[in-house]
Amino acid sequence: MSRTPQSSRVYTGRCRTVAAGILCVAVLTFIRAGGRLPQLAAGQTQPAAVEEGAMVAAMKGKNLIIVTMDTTRADLISGIGDERADGLTPNLEKLASEGARFLRAYSQTNVTNPSHTSIFTGLYAIDAKVMNNQTSLPKHNPGVDTLPAAFQRAGYRSVGFPAIRHVSDATLALPGFDEPNEMIGEPVAGEMVDKALKWLDQPSDKPFFMWLHVFDPHMEYDPPEEYARKFYQGDPYAGEAPPFHENEFFRRAPQVVLKQFSEVRDPAYPPAMYKGELNYTDHELGRFIQGMKDRGLYDTTGIVVVADHGECLGDHNVYFDHMGLYEPSVHVPLIIRMPGMPTGLRIEDRVCQIDLVPTMCHLFGVQVRQPEGLPMHGLNLTEVLMGRPSPALSRRTTLIHEDAHNREIMVRRGPWKLIAQVGKPKYPTDEIKLFNLDSDPQELTNVADKHADVVAQLRPLVQRWIDQGKWELKNPERAIDEMTPEQRAEHDRLKGLGYIDDDDQPGPSEASITGLSLAEFFSAANEPEVGLSADQRRLLSGIFNDARARFREIDRIDDEAERNQARRDTRQRVVERVRNALDEPQRVALDKVVERKVAQKQSKNDEDGE
Repeated sequence: MSRTPQSSRVYTGRCRTVAAGILCVAVLTFIRAGGRLPQLAAGQTQPAAVEEGAMVAAMKGKNLIIVTMDTTRADLISGIGDERADGLTPNLEKLASEGARFLRAYSQTNVTNPSHTSIFTGLYAIDAKVMNNQTSLPKHNPGVDTLPAAFQRAGYRSVGFPAIRHVSDATLALPGFDEPNEMIGEPVAGEMVDKALKWLDQPSDKPFFMWLHVFDPHMEYDPPEEYARKFYQGDPYAGEAPPFHENEFFRRAPQVVLKQFSEVRDPAYPPAMYKGELNYTDHELGRFIQGMKDRGLYDTTGIVVVADHGECLGDHNVYFDHMGLYEPSVHVPLIIRMPGMPTGLRIEDRVCQIDLVPTMCHLFGVQVRQPEGLPMHGLNLTEVLMGRPSPALSRRTTLIHEDAHNREIMVRRGPWKLIAQVGKPKYPTDEIKLFNLDSDPQELTNVADKHADVVAQLRPLVQRWIDQGKWELKNPERAIDEMTPEQRAEHDRLKGLGYIDDDDQPGPSEASITGLSLAEFFSAANEPEVGLSADQRRLLSGIFNDARARFREIDRIDDEAERNQARRDTRQRVVERVRNALDEPQRVALDKVVERKVAQKQSKNDEDGE
């Protein structure tokens, strides 16, 4: 019988007490099946207690491997995605055919460390206090329990293989592993598989819990040459199309993206390289699965494959990044294959990463205990893994998904998807967005104005994120000029990947908002050293005209305090819009021009005062 977590903060793998006769039936069924569960057809009915009892019995003493694929879209995974995914990930498709594929699985957040934290704790990111890639879980929330720690307490060997530094012990430091999660360099999937297989060769009579992370689909896209050639044979710099750097939206991309694709003219090239990365990663995961079979471990090991978040390939003008809460950033693949479970299941229910902790705890008989006041909102998916409908899933009407740094917050209910702006978003957007995904699955039409009643119903569900405001918590960081070479390299790497928020860096100074008029600020932005393109000049002209129209409206406000606050808010928003239209070097140049103009203006005022 599936149990919902709302009634308790403790998940346990023990089934409810059942009559001894029913338990005997379950054990006999298990024994007659040769230690494996009978293969149930989806929808086949059988007493739930027998099914769950046999399922848990089948998993007793078995191993568990959780594979997290970084930056992987669901729609490009064979057997889960659309026609573009046909044959792209054959090994994952085969694995899914031996278990369950979830067609509507969603990440809790859109960034690596917060999502991994939710996967292994079952908590919302805001409750775990990890909402960026610069926060240590044990330092800032030392009482939080994790899935690897639960397996460790149950007598399992516990090992983790992170593929990128910020999700290792260097920053996130997930508790519960027998050895430190350390890493050198940025290993590709093949190297990660080699490390994991080498560890499996260590003799032991204890079961194990393993976390294997692969980072390859993450920007920048650089698949091995043979995989790159499979998906692209042309010249990405040829043709009549304008290079990417002339696209104002592309210029908002992280530095590594600007470096890789700025001069590219063929829009098919970056997605082709992304496909190459996915295909290569799938090949290596297939090699890992074969390695488990060669070692006699496959039939005694449960495998979960899940992405931490997705990726935008130009969708919604987000180029080769995963910021924002549109479907390409949060719809992820989820595959679960357990020894003896029914095969070929295709699960249509909406599920989330936070469902993994209660499910694995139930199946493997371990317990994750979170501190008082930290509820786990996930559901136990065992029933759907047995090929049966889940009343608990059918009753769940609402899912919450978080944006890194708490810039935005999203709630799903029925066909409706509400995204509310909290802090300054990385990419300019409407403050409130509402989509009906049944009629508008591509999220092209914001209907918030037409359905104010739906907005009014959904917004209170995410009010605590809105009240929290932009997330500031992160590990202490030295000033750049005080960093060691290793710290500076890590800082620069995260900044290049777009993970260090612009607000963490020198941004628009207070002088740029109050020391200059808006006309003077726009004059500064048009200085030659800022290097605006023709498109940028037109965009900034439109921003300036919008601002002048807005100020005319503000001047009609009767209350002076309200009028002054509206003017300040508008000035701040205009400065943000201008800076968002620039790339990083242009923003730095603009700040220098502003600083110079403010100093000149102050000097002139001082002279006039004398």
